[in-house]
Amino acid sequence: MGLASYVGIKLNIRTIGIAKKLLSGNIVDNKIIINNEVRGYKIEKFGEIIYASPGNLISLEKTKELSEKYWINGKYPEPIRLADMISKKIKYME
Repeated sequence: MGLASYVGIKLNIRTIGIAKKLLSGNIVDNKIIINNEVRGYKIEKFGEIIYASPGNLISLEKTKELSEKYWINGKYPEPIRLADMISKKIKYME
């Protein structure tokens, strides 16, 4: 279980896991395949690649749709980009 699933279960919210590198499985036609099942997607945009998989309370198809929809610019979809930016600001404030 990844962090997105864990947080989603604890808070009872929908979550999506996003990674910069393939953590498990193989890529076939931009799908992450684990144990002969589609478990996520390789998504390419703006010359960057992410790997998206469902975390909690969300379908595989909705995971792909939202990851693409909210990837407005930069290296990651907007929620991840903003969280990364905020965490770096907090880190350097200490």
